[in-house]
Amino acid sequence: MKTWKASRLAAPLLLAGIVSVAAIPHEASVKERYGTWIVGNNGLDSDSCGSSETPCRSITQAIANASPGDLIVVGPGRYGDVDNDGDLDDPGDEHGPNSCFCMLNVDKRLTIISRDGAASTVIDGGNINLERAVDLSIGRTVFGGEDHGFSIVATAMLTGIRLEFGDAIAVEGNSVALNEHANGIFSVSGRDHRIRGNIAARNGNGITVISNSTRVDGNVAYDNSLRGFYIAGTQHTVVGNVSRTNGVGFLVQGSDHLIRRNAAVANGTAGVIVSASLLPGDTHDNLITENNIYGNGQLSPGVSNCGVEKQTLGVDVLAPHNFFGASSGPGPDPADAACNLDTDGSRLIVVPFATEEFHISGKMHEE
Repeated sequence: MKTWKASRLAAPLLLAGIVSVAAIPHEASVKERYGTWIVGNNGLDSDSCGSSETPCRSITQAIANASPGDLIVVGPGRYGDVDNDGDLDDPGDEHGPNSCFCMLNVDKRLTIISRDGAASTVIDGGNINLERAVDLSIGRTVFGGEDHGFSIVATAMLTGIRLEFGDAIAVEGNSVALNEHANGIFSVSGRDHRIRGNIAARNGNGITVISNSTRVDGNVAYDNSLRGFYIAGTQHTVVGNVSRTNGVGFLVQGSDHLIRRNAAVANGTAGVIVSASLLPGDTHDNLITENNIYGNGQLSPGVSNCGVEKQTLGVDVLAPHNFFGASSGPGPDPADAACNLDTDGSRLIVVPFATEEFHISGKMHEE
């Protein structure tokens, strides 16, 4: 097993990276460099719409009019199935191509933000039966920003925001609530994505990452029926997230992940499960450290209040310096236990443990 070094632990905490969505530029400075396209509920779609005087009605039309590198600013209101008639065939509706199986298809390298934030800017798919609400299918796209994201609601869709077919896609400041069978945010392929400051609630899986080298930070997942966070693939940095009142807090598969300074609390089963690999040859050389893991429930008869549960065979799991709910470390209530379900002699290493909780809040803006 690889030995973790201080440089490996500290490096992902640097804010420098390929994509930074922490500070979306002010509109005035963006206009100097890129084209800017305006979308509003008072707009009308056409091949020439997109100015502040003649905004587009749909984000789809603004994407069609824009060039790679442009900025789209969406005003407050409701987008998607705008007249709530169960189809996307009417003027102003969002409508991706049939091959996309999606409501909104972002197939150019664009920055798309809301002017007033997710609370007042809704992309609503109603009960339309499509695979996904928003499809981000090209690299270096930015969807949302701090206080400039979108609320995605769609009761019949399988994915809220899907990242695929490109690298360095950034998704920030969005709220996704679909249904108990859906993935809220799903990073399918590529590498070097950033998923930051989003809320995923009342889905099946809140945030699923099976790409590579993705940074997942400052998100909140709650009331998801299966898992708050499903982390697979390789080399992800998962830091500063909150997972509570889900089925499982964090399901960790794949290898070489850093799971640090997160909170897994009050989940129905285990706080963190490290389970079998998705990829042949994965060594599960993950580090789970400095997390708050407590108040989680019962997994199955005879295995209760598991804070960290090991389901991997033939490899040790490193989980030191976590707080399990009591100064005495993992154990029975009120602490969470460290549960090694494997009998092959491999270890779940939880010592030394933290004796007090860490300050981890995520960014809670619940409805």
